[in-house]
Amino acid sequence: MPQILVPFDHSDNAFIALQQAILIADHNGADVSLFHVINMLIGATTPMIWSDEDIQEIKESLLNKIEKAKSSLVLSRDVRVEVKIKKGDRIVDEVLSEVADSDTILIVMGTHGMTGIVDKVLGTNSLDVLKESKWPVMVVPNHWTARKIDEMIVATLYAELNDIYDSVISIQEFLKLPVRAVQLVSITETIDVSDKVVKGIPFKYVETKIENSLAQGLRDYTRDFQNSILVMHIQPRNFLQKIFQKSFTEDTVRVIEIPLLSIKK
Repeated sequence: MPQILVPFDHSDNAFIALQQAILIADHNGADVSLFHVINMLIGATTPMIWSDEDIQEIKESLLNKIEKAKSSLVLSRDVRVEVKIKKGDRIVDEVLSEVADSDTILIVMGTHGMTGIVDKVLGTNSLDVLKESKWPVMVVPNHWTARKIDEMIVATLYAELNDIYDSVISIQEFLKLPVRAVQLVSITETIDVSDKVVKGIPFKYVETKIENSLAQGLRDYTRDFQNSILVMHIQPRNFLQKIFQKSFTEDTVRVIEIPLLSIKK
């Protein structure tokens, strides 16, 4: 059975991500796996001791969160949600390892989980998973309210829609949602801005304010589509680019007000 993996750190936004994952699973018939990584380090080199009783307490807390999440949603079926607990030092490594060893199709995460010293110890957050994952990753924005999703909006260049078509259709078939594509432009006089269709995907140009960044433009445009998810294709980057440059997708994650789903070819 295909499944959705939800890395969970007990934060409020992780709980919302769990709710959204359950709603998606209810719609497309998938299972959900609630995945928690137990931090094995107090500091950079100091191991932390976890007893069997500690781990059982964590599991019971996670099961309670699942029941609370389900009880707050209107579902058409009893969505199967399993709990998985692993020990590790970096959540991103454990998450991607778990995905590789399972039937996971989609990772769903909150954008504001652990911060500060905990982040420094674990060395990860949702952006790390988004950047390093070969699998689709959906990040749920802060202050989001879980809801039924009606469509996928793909933000792409018209010239690149053919190149990412297979990746778009693959995740569309899993999510079972209609899809359309848009390209933001600030100056429209020099291009043909008529609506188009690429292999069955409706495409249109959307005018944005010239003073806005593309990320801000996508935020403003998608505010009118609160039951949608924004889909973006992440381009591979070399080592120096990863260190010194933020990607357009990362900038969008920081400002977007609807869930953002990253895909790769």
